[in-house]
Amino acid sequence: IKCTLTLGDARCDGVIEDLSAGGLKAWMPVSTEAGQRLRCTFTLPDGALIEDAACEVKNAEKSREGYI
Repeated sequence: IKCTLTLGDARCDGVIEDLSAGGLKAWMPVSTEAGQRLRCTFTLPDGALIEDAACEVKNAEKSREGYI
């Protein structure tokens, strides 16, 4: 699912690779690390808009010219 991630004053496009009630796994082109807080906006397949969902990075690793 395509998404927009906001980390501080920076915004970037990302991709949600896995989404569940417990959280999400997303790829983003900018560096991040565990403990950082960000906001995520995306549209679910049924058309529901999730806007500026508060997220906390639990794990981060470099992958595909970005981070997961």
